[in-house]
Amino acid sequence: MKRMLFVLAIVVFMTGCSAVHKNSAIPISVDSSKSIYIVKNPYQRNDMDKLIQDEIINMGMTALSGPPLDKNESFKYILTYFDAWSWDLAPYLRAVEIQLIDPKTAQIVSRVRFENNMYLHTFPDEKKKIKELITKLLSL
Repeated sequence: MKRMLFVLAIVVFMTGCSAVHKNSAIPISVDSSKSIYIVKNPYQRNDMDKLIQDEIINMGMTALSGPPLDKNESFKYILTYFDAWSWDLAPYLRAVEIQLIDPKTAQIVSRVRFENNMYLHTFPDEKKKIKELITKLLSL
């Protein structure tokens, strides 16, 4: 009986290790004819913008990345992101937040967020996690 309670407690604690959240501020329809400009965050992991860009392109959309632009009229959406990494014998993805912004109104139209528990964390593959997040971000 004690063993069963112990196993149940472990299962309950492990289910809270990580979570993906999606918030849509404004209902939109994102289709493959849309172009997205990814604002490269110079303070984040070097390849995160490339992972995001590759996943958007794999979904059949046009995506470019670079520094913030003064004029964004040629892009349907602007994408910004933040990623945080921690160390536990190896680096692991602690959190990612991705926002899709309408450049004409400067409104956030969609946002996804992944959070990994700092103490009971997993070691997610960042490519798979970005694919999951971009799929949720663009499936409105």
